[in-house]
Amino acid sequence: MEEKIKGGYILLSRNIIESQIWQKPPEYLKIWIYILSRVNWKKSKNNDIGEDLFNFRQEKIPGVKLTQVYDFLRWAKIANSRDLTTQITTQKTTRGIRLKVTKYAYYQDVKNYQFQRTFQDSFQHISNTIPKTLNNNTKEYIYNTHTSKKSVCEENKNLSAEDLIILKKYAKENGAKKIKPYVAKLIENGGYLNILKEEKEKTAKDKRLKQKEVIPPSEKIDKSTPEEDKAGLKLLRETVQNIRKRG
Repeated sequence: MEEKIKGGYILLSRNIIESQIWQKPPEYLKIWIYILSRVNWKKSKNNDIGEDLFNFRQEKIPGVKLTQVYDFLRWAKIANSRDLTTQITTQKTTRGIRLKVTKYAYYQDVKNYQFQRTFQDSFQHISNTIPKTLNNNTKEYIYNTHTSKKSVCEENKNLSAEDLIILKKYAKENGAKKIKPYVAKLIENGGYLNILKEEKEKTAKDKRLKQKEVIPPSEKIDKSTPEEDKAGLKLLRETVQNIRKRG
């Protein structure tokens, strides 16, 4: 008999690929899985089911920035309540944020799930949800990447060579082992738009800072002439004599 896996488990519905979170940047899904793994799976003395206290300033989610966590929280609080992966409630405390996943117990109960969808059905839905702004070449690139076929097109009319370089660099910085599938996923779920915007703004800011040459003000050294020294000494003596006369 094999040894049981430590740490417990969480359930993720196959319908997650149809949810709103699938259309968001990939970091959103990381944050969501992290939250599901952290909240209480049963009621405790201080927390209800699906609830726990978080301090995201101290807790580090690998590959996720603090600003992205806050962006996710703002989005998740207003997400459609029928979306099986999203809605949460938060409450600020002196020790952090008390976060509760809405209907956690319902979605973590295997009895509430029906039949299993095949991969072909799931992928067909993914193809239908690819942003309409992408052309057929880009969609074909994404499809071929997911089905392990040789990519016929990496370039497309919507993304420039500079954009692809930025996305590949982003993939490497986030520890992606396979760059092309990672970039394809960014394009597929629309996450590439925010990434390109942030990276271009950062590059422009760095460029502006480099253009500003900070030149320290030159130090002025006051050097008096011998004549000025004599005049000053004479004035000092006269002042001393006047003080003595008054005394």
